[in-house]
Amino acid sequence: MRDFHTLIDVVGSSGTIRKDPVVSYRNFLSDAVFLVGLEGERALLERLQGALRAPVWPLFLGRKSFVPSAPVYLPDGLVDLPLVQALKSCPLLVKPRTQRFRLVVESDGEGSIRLDQPVAPFSERRFGPRHVVSFYETTGGEHVSGPPMA
Repeated sequence: MRDFHTLIDVVGSSGTIRKDPVVSYRNFLSDAVFLVGLEGERALLERLQGALRAPVWPLFLGRKSFVPSAPVYLPDGLVDLPLVQALKSCPLLVKPRTQRFRLVVESDGEGSIRLDQPVAPFSERRFGPRHVVSFYETTGGEHVSGPPMA
């Protein structure tokens, strides 16, 4: 989805104030489904699950006009399994268009590097490396060899 922002009285790089409006466009991913899993201490995971189930503030995905169309938690999402096994055993969230899907898991120094780990306050927008391992799975849960994915 494409969204736009209109700014007025923008201070330019020379320090002057522009009186004409500045319009900038942003593109957002829409109609997508993602499953995110976390590992950690059970008490923390229970608090996170509770916060997603009953948020203090309305939830949105990048823009306040982009609200989730379905709950952002799984009612039975707390399981005592290793993360990859838990993700593989989760029922599909939507009817698949294909029999294959990609599983991307953060790792400790293995796999490809993504420069998307925040290392500073959001206002500074600085990011460091994060390692991930990606592989294909089929809807039946068996591993499928395929081209490596970054």
